[in-house]
Amino acid sequence: MMKIFLYVSVLMIFLPLKSAAQFLDGEIDDYGGALNPTDFSWHYYQEQMDRFPDRIGTICYNAYLLDKGGLHSDSEKFLIQCAQRGSTSAMIYLALLYEQGTIRAPQPVLSTQWLAKAAKAGNPIAQYHYGMALIKGAGVTEQPESGIQWIAKAAKQGEVLAIKHLAETRCLSAHCQ
Repeated sequence: MMKIFLYVSVLMIFLPLKSAAQFLDGEIDDYGGALNPTDFSWHYYQEQMDRFPDRIGTICYNAYLLDKGGLHSDSEKFLIQCAQRGSTSAMIYLALLYEQGTIRAPQPVLSTQWLAKAAKAGNPIAQYHYGMALIKGAGVTEQPESGIQWIAKAAKQGEVLAIKHLAETRCLSAHCQ
């Protein structure tokens, strides 16, 4: 029993030291990326976005992982950087975080502003949700006609929820079942 304890103790000390040494090496891969980066904060990924703008979608996915790891303020900063660089997925995720109050108290106006940016950039999911926000008056003044127009844009791009919504509203207006 004592041997096992001693063996586990040595491993608990040795392995983290070895891993830390490998982590701090920061080897460079064939594409110029760090194999063992020393910093996985949003600053590291911001640098990666500057170096590899064509990989923004893959790089920005890490903002989601930061958020799910409980690092909400780092995730927010990272997502804002991604959104400012044109990632509609980041805009939509920011809208969700602001709507749900994940980062701080719910902010429906800010949520709808990000949805509007993503919708105007042509994202059909954002167009549908922005249209719904306009219809319901979530974070904006109610504008049902404009909301339906946004939902119609999303439906034209094949967004299933938008198509379903339009079919249901037509059915309601025609009193069908």
